[in-house]
Amino acid sequence: MRIQTTSPMVGREAELRELTAAATEASSGVPRVMVVGGEAGIGKSRLIDELCAGLDASTVVARGQCVEFGTVGVPYAPLIGVLRDLVDAVGTEAVFAAAAGARPPCADSWRPAHPRSATSVSASSGWTRW
Repeated sequence: MRIQTTSPMVGREAELRELTAAATEASSGVPRVMVVGGEAGIGKSRLIDELCAGLDASTVVARGQCVEFGTVGVPYAPLIGVLRDLVDAVGTEAVFAAAAGARPPCADSWRPAHPRSATSVSASSGWTRW
């Protein structure tokens, strides 16, 4: 889902370039996971929205977010979001097959139900690229 914005994104050009480079590598078959983190309100979601706006419509984005209640985070919350996005995109059978180490039945021919890709997870701190 793309959030409508009226002002340009400011001060995140380097991070957007890094995310875009990782998405380009992922689209050529190089696995990539990006973790975007920082304090509340610094523009993590906006950055990811800007990345998604520039991706090809056939790309699948699996996205998760940390959830905090007071000083305690909810364990596995980011993974739940990512898994839900993957199930929506490729189906339960393919996700279970991939998790079991098998070649998913749709590996050669799947087309995403919800376009976009490059896995991104909102985390608690720092920029990290694998």
